[in-house]
Amino acid sequence: MCDCPACRLLARGGVTDRQAFDLIRQHDRHAIDRHGWSTHTIVASYPHSIHTHGLREKFGHPDLQVVLHLSPEDLVRLVEPIAVAVSQGRWFRAGEEVADLFRVPVRFREYREGRRTVLRAIFPDDKGRWPEDPTAPQGWRDQLLTLMDT
Repeated sequence: MCDCPACRLLARGGVTDRQAFDLIRQHDRHAIDRHGWSTHTIVASYPHSIHTHGLREKFGHPDLQVVLHLSPEDLVRLVEPIAVAVSQGRWFRAGEEVADLFRVPVRFREYREGRRTVLRAIFPDDKGRWPEDPTAPQGWRDQLLTLMDT
């Protein structure tokens, strides 16, 4: 379940599954038409994550994903600059490291998310340690997890 208003209503029993699904699709369509993508923030499970929809449809670029146990607002702050760059013609590839989007570099890897392949943005911790580093905090190493249902 994500952190959108429809999922919050569903969690409280305020709408049926079908109504929530229709609200989510309506929200996605509006956001994709307006910005070229929409986001779903998943905070009901560990680790938290965010992913986009619409980048492939609008720009031919894989949708994005970030997996870090951060607040929904912080997850948006990480995925949004990348999505904006894609909407302005940038292309990111698996295996690439990019140093000009944030104060720290970001690496990209392909992951399966349901029936689609997404490009996951991987970040170093505040000491510059990548998640492959055994001394990185567990929360940062979680970026390499394969998520089952997102």
